[in-house]
Amino acid sequence: MKQMSHHCGFILLLCYELSVMIHLAISLNRFTAVWAPYHYQNIFSSFNTKLLIGAIWLFTGTVAVLFYEKSCHFYYEEKIHFLTFTNSEFCDYIGWYGDFLKNSCIVAVVVSIDMLTVFRVRKVSKKVRLAFFAISFTSKFQVVANISDQAQNRTSCREMRFLKQTVTQGFVFMLELLTYFFIPQYFENKWVVFLGTSFAWVAVHVVDGMVVVVFNPGGFGDTYFVKVQNIEFHLAFPTINAVSA
Repeated sequence: MKQMSHHCGFILLLCYELSVMIHLAISLNRFTAVWAPYHYQNIFSSFNTKLLIGAIWLFTGTVAVLFYEKSCHFYYEEKIHFLTFTNSEFCDYIGWYGDFLKNSCIVAVVVSIDMLTVFRVRKVSKKVRLAFFAISFTSKFQVVANISDQAQNRTSCREMRFLKQTVTQGFVFMLELLTYFFIPQYFENKWVVFLGTSFAWVAVHVVDGMVVVVFNPGGFGDTYFVKVQNIEFHLAFPTINAVSA
């Protein structure tokens, strides 16, 4: 196991970076849905989505093979009780720039994109709310406006939960990166190093899933609040094309 640990390290790094890249793709998907809704079906068509997933696998796999399997090994070092890169100047650059800084930047970009998505949804929600108030002055649409106002309140709660979820997920990934690269530099206790490195690296994916469940108590469907909001809007106003456009 120790002699072959660099192969395990390669697989672990590949899976980790695929996870980060898929998070980025999902964020771009949501961003496109709310910022360019009329072009969404063309940009994220079934074919393009499969092509994007394939490109992520190809790019991440190629980089992982070149960096972590051929150029440098990511192996288990018994002296420090965790996986580390081969001790060389080149591998130090690979570990710092190719792993830590790259993944940190991607996580920061994901959080930024999701915050822009929430900002856009809230902006659209305010416009829709103003339209509801304008229509509510006519007695014919009074009941519909009241129902839609309740739907808007539910949507606002979902927006805030999604924003909290995004920030929490970004914080979890960033915390794991920081502990993995800095804990071994300041602590020598093997249990502290183990919890801050190997355990944290595995636990981050478990916590990521738990965050989604915690912030979506009503079910995973609440995560896609944009789609739900559009359905509610069109159900409330099935004949007002000017407003729904």
